[in-house]
Amino acid sequence: MKLPIVLFCFFVISTAEIGVNRTAAADTRKSLESALTGEARKAYDVGMLLYDDGDWAGALRSFERAFQLSEDERLMWNMSVCEKNNRHYAKALILANNYLRSMTPKLRGRDTKDAKAFRDTLEKLTYPITLHITPDGASLHVDNELVGDSPFLVAQRLDIGKHELRASKEGYVNHRVTVSEDDIGEITIALQADEGRLIINATPANAEITIDGKVQGKGVYDGRLPAGSAMLRIAAPGRRTYQGSVNLAYGEPRIFDVVLEPQSVSRGTWAWIAAAMLTAAAVGTTVYFVSNQKADRPSVLDGSWDT
Repeated sequence: MKLPIVLFCFFVISTAEIGVNRTAAADTRKSLESALTGEARKAYDVGMLLYDDGDWAGALRSFERAFQLSEDERLMWNMSVCEKNNRHYAKALILANNYLRSMTPKLRGRDTKDAKAFRDTLEKLTYPITLHITPDGASLHVDNELVGDSPFLVAQRLDIGKHELRASKEGYVNHRVTVSEDDIGEITIALQADEGRLIINATPANAEITIDGKVQGKGVYDGRLPAGSAMLRIAAPGRRTYQGSVNLAYGEPRIFDVVLEPQSVSRGTWAWIAAAMLTAAAVGTTVYFVSNQKADRPSVLDGSWDT
């Protein structure tokens, strides 16, 4: 019995037209034509021409325009049928449900039955997923189309098949996941803050570490900062101050070792500076010995010494 049921569903959905059934279609069209005026009526007429010509996308845009201008709920049926013809079943389902909620009291018994059958057929061509995205206010895109911002209080319905979900929010790393009808149920996405880890080992131990103008401690710093450029200042009594910048990225810790030069050592003979920026995979740190002012420093670090 499964095959006849499926064939019936596709018969219902393939024969849907503007109006609930063939008898009501003419009445609905005449009723809308008499109710709409001005620019809304013009948009509706263009939509009907495009619909009759098989241009579902163009008809949909015109019906949407007419709805924006008139707020006539009957146009949601026109829009739903256009979305169905475009094979956007989840979008068609939303419009069909909205139409039924607003129009059921005004429909005749057979009309309501046919509209619900159309709605039920659309449900068979979609599947629900319940999304839990943190933090709140994260934007959800499905196949690069914006759906809305979290939290989502109701399950989202998707057309049968695979879809890419992308959750994003400023200050957080984008999260992508691919889902299909096999993933029906709850999906939890926890966005990670877009931060980088910075480790500073300064000599002498009383060297004051300042990051972006804020003192972070002395000798050692190990913390997380927003991704991007951070300004460093490392200073100690009797030592030349170091100032520079470091670029931080999510998932790429940076390690910076520095030995402050005594102020008594001349520029041409100061003993040594060690500076290194390493990724999380590195073991230990690399030391660069500098014997004069022209020696190269690691390119990942841009800094200078106070005079």
